[in-house]
Amino acid sequence: MTEAGLKRRIAAEFERYRSGRVAHPDLDDAALFVELLLEWSPAEVDEAAALLLYLVQFPAARDAALLQWATDLATGDRLWQCAADGSLERDQLAKDLKVGLGPRPDPARLDRGISIVERLTSVASEQYAAAPRFMLTWLHWARVNWP
Repeated sequence: MTEAGLKRRIAAEFERYRSGRVAHPDLDDAALFVELLLEWSPAEVDEAAALLLYLVQFPAARDAALLQWATDLATGDRLWQCAADGSLERDQLAKDLKVGLGPRPDPARLDRGISIVERLTSVASEQYAAAPRFMLTWLHWARVNWP
């Protein structure tokens, strides 16, 4: 598929999720979905791009994904629960991680997250590109500047 064709497909799928006309089973366990992305091939990430793009439009989901990639699946499970119940902004662990407090992230996890989000940014429509751009900035910061 051409790059333009991929962008059109992702835009159409994204609009289906945004409209509420379709749900995706991967959203039943968002932490697992986000974790598995780290292991998927670029082609598999492309297949999931619309779903990830839709998910990260919600600030709590965006932050949970970022912080999970900076930690691990177990922490991600906790963060996604906080995101679901609206307490992520008040959670002390999330606050600490956002500013680089805690164990230094695994550089390989951050690098893979960066690759995923770079791809997501390249295929996102301008209207929905702010969230992946924010993610990319934070991931690069975490990769280089974590205290």
